[in-house]
Amino acid sequence: MFVDIDNDAISIHFETDNDQHFIDAFVEASCSTAFLEFARHLAKIYNCEIKVETAVLREGSVIKDFKILWKEKSVRKTFYATLLTLLFYNPCNHLLEKGIDRLFEDTELTELQKEALRLEIEQRKSELESCYSLVKKQSDFYKSASKDESIEGISLSVSSNNSHSGFRTPTIKRSSFDEYILDSNKLDPEINDAAIVIIDSPVISDKNYKWRGTYNGVPISFNIQDSEFLVKVRAGIYVFKAGMAIKCQLKCNRSINENGDIIASDYLVQEVYELISGVAIEITSAGKRKEQKKVQDISPNLFTYLDDKQ
Repeated sequence: MFVDIDNDAISIHFETDNDQHFIDAFVEASCSTAFLEFARHLAKIYNCEIKVETAVLREGSVIKDFKILWKEKSVRKTFYATLLTLLFYNPCNHLLEKGIDRLFEDTELTELQKEALRLEIEQRKSELESCYSLVKKQSDFYKSASKDESIEGISLSVSSNNSHSGFRTPTIKRSSFDEYILDSNKLDPEINDAAIVIIDSPVISDKNYKWRGTYNGVPISFNIQDSEFLVKVRAGIYVFKAGMAIKCQLKCNRSINENGDIIASDYLVQEVYELISGVAIEITSAGKRKEQKKVQDISPNLFTYLDDKQ
């Protein structure tokens, strides 16, 4: 059963030109959808069960109200409402600390409870900072808002019967909307310099076919950029049998889908270091160069202790 605790409410303030009280209905609907998806993803991260109810739009310029209902009473409820507002305002910035300070003004919390919340926040912080689903939904929100030229700014507020926890964020001006909108759904590629790929279907010919294999238990198709390795495969020097694998530098191009999930769009083996067949391991030319460089990097030379002598 979901209950209303302390009349928790979060409001989106659409600040309009000359304080008019109308905005595009499709824009408002899109913004509300992005906001609710943001709340849903955040609740999942914090393992909270919530229900969000909507209220009628009200003037001032245009305000959209949401009421949060909670599965059970907990000291985290004000913290959740505060964090939701601050993260939606600007993920991963110093407003998070300000929200925490505001939360701890609640005199009903014991010192032990406050310390427990601080520890939980620190544990969750890195997870939130790398949560692309939240960033994507925030981007969708401001991308939708930018389509209505009458919207000059947006702020959010949280309120409850506990007077200490109510506050309103600074306004994000229209000129700053682009700072919150993703330029592209593409992410920086992920590179694993010690990837193990089980080869399911090698390419022996010189045609530009993709190899097929299994990486981290997932079937993948990939190209191989290591020309020395490919020459030896085509010459029959490297012969693949069932169950063989390669240790390699694997580049994975990634993007974010509409749900904010990370999707691997393409794989590329840049260098092959080892061929693995059971317990037998054959080191390739690239693998030998890598080992030589590692030895050179850790070996002392004429300049190693120069700074110590100065």
